[in-house]
Amino acid sequence: METKLRNRLLSVALLLLFALPASAQSITFTTTKNVGEKITLTIKATNGPVTATGLTEKIVADASEQTYTLTSQTITLDGPIEVFKCDHNKLTNLDIAKGADMVRLECQDNNLTSFTFANCPKLEVLWCFNNKLSALDVSDCLNLKDLLCSGNNITSLDVSKCLGLKKISCESNKITTLDV
Repeated sequence: METKLRNRLLSVALLLLFALPASAQSITFTTTKNVGEKITLTIKATNGPVTATGLTEKIVADASEQTYTLTSQTITLDGPIEVFKCDHNKLTNLDIAKGADMVRLECQDNNLTSFTFANCPKLEVLWCFNNKLSALDVSDCLNLKDLLCSGNNITSLDVSKCLGLKKISCESNKITTLDV
């Protein structure tokens, strides 16, 4: 009886281990828009569902632009997001943790002062222009091809590890050091 129970528990543990993704992707952002106001997002995820906290509606992740109602000024999205467009939403903070599936990120025309993204090995397109960023670290974005970061307060930019970079726009910043 004891062996049977142990084997069953082991089977459940293995099922959970292999059924769950090794590193869940998470995006958290903060807006100055009030609860009850609308934000517009475009999300694409083909390898699973995307869930949200801080929004009334269920997430539609088919790469179409959708409008969502805020239930909080801080929103968290969980799931294998490949494309995330959050421009023109009065965002002040954006944190992408474990963005393993992220290929395209467009967060331009917000009020971002803080922008964190880590473990985004597939990121090819980053548009973060017209914000209030003072720093931008793309050193882990080895596949980056298109970087638009103009209209910020960036003082130093290092794209030397982005060997596939085809397009960069970084004017209207305070850049004193540009490493290509």
